[in-house]
Amino acid sequence: MRRPQRLVSDLRSAVWRDLVERIVRGPGHDIWIETLERPFAFRSPFDGEDFVLLLVDGLGAVPEERATLGGELVRQGCRYAVCAGLESSKWEDAVDWAFVSTDPDFHPPDDRFVMTTRHEGEAVSEVVGWFLRSTAFDDFTPANFLVLLIGSQPAVEVEIRRAVARLAGGWSPP
Repeated sequence: MRRPQRLVSDLRSAVWRDLVERIVRGPGHDIWIETLERPFAFRSPFDGEDFVLLLVDGLGAVPEERATLGGELVRQGCRYAVCAGLESSKWEDAVDWAFVSTDPDFHPPDDRFVMTTRHEGEAVSEVVGWFLRSTAFDDFTPANFLVLLIGSQPAVEVEIRRAVARLAGGWSPP
């Protein structure tokens, strides 16, 4: 007989697997897509490895949600956040503050620097192109890429998947 704690853990894992999917697996790189609904509970598919994030907010998260999720993203290895969708400048600020807040004196080490950009009003294909081709910096060369949709956005998800498929064909990371 399964213990209740183990059953809850199994259920959470099953639900998480339903919401996150690897859409490209290539030599030296992976691209995943995940949808988060309220209440937001983020779990990186990269097991503590660094990653690049394309965050697209379709819900209009409130400041507390952005701050909490921004902190989790940085804690779990986000090194570059490409922010799009609703309130993209506020998402950029949330991730920036999350990184700066990793040090009690607000001077975190440069070797863990988290880069952010916002892409308001840009075409999905242009944002995906930036996400896949322009997110290496200093000594950081990404191998793990995550598209994170805040709220179900079927039309945007289809556009992103098409752009990834088109741009990732024969692609190698920056």
